[in-house]
Amino acid sequence: IHSLSCDVIVKSHTTPGQSWCEGQCSVDGEPLLQYDNDNRATPLGDLGKAVNATPVWTDFVQKLEYLGQELRKMLAHTKLGSTKISGQPTLQATMLSLYEHEQIVVASWRFNISGKYSFIFNTMNMNWTLTDPEAGGIMNTWKEDEQLIKDLTTISTADCRHWLKELFKHQKEKPSMYYLDHQGPTRSHLIDCVGHFLVVFHSKIH
Repeated sequence: IHSLSCDVIVKSHTTPGQSWCEGQCSVDGEPLLQYDNDNRATPLGDLGKAVNATPVWTDFVQKLEYLGQELRKMLAHTKLGSTKISGQPTLQATMLSLYEHEQIVVASWRFNISGKYSFIFNTMNMNWTLTDPEAGGIMNTWKEDEQLIKDLTTISTADCRHWLKELFKHQKEKPSMYYLDHQGPTRSHLIDCVGHFLVVFHSKIH
């Protein structure tokens, strides 16, 4: 099993010269690229440098740019609840996709607005999970946005499948971080991966 993860932070309002979108993506836990809306994307690690300026790199960066713009629009139109936040609201969106036998087998997004409002969208079964009671109104609003759901689903499944397939053509052979003792993945390994994803999420927002 292999993984592709992206962590994107979007700000609704910024001062002149300040980036409103920043992010970093990793493959199998190894940094692939760092992104911001001013300087675009910077390759990281051996794989990032190997695929820099290739068609898959260009497609990946363009989708990150599009995603950042769409998430910023969502944040700007999101009505926050009674919980007070300091400064302008920020949105952290984290994607995790797991890849096995040239198929995406796990795909999820977790969202956290200003460290106060958080929820998860599983794009494999289209289920939304509330992790902060005060985020219920925001989550329900996002659930009704068909274009947003389509974008999040496509990026975390079909796009990630294509990107990983192309990225691995440039990667030197090495075992995936999810293989243990050279054995193939089991259902318990998948559950562990998703469980770790949720545990990390909760630890960051509490």
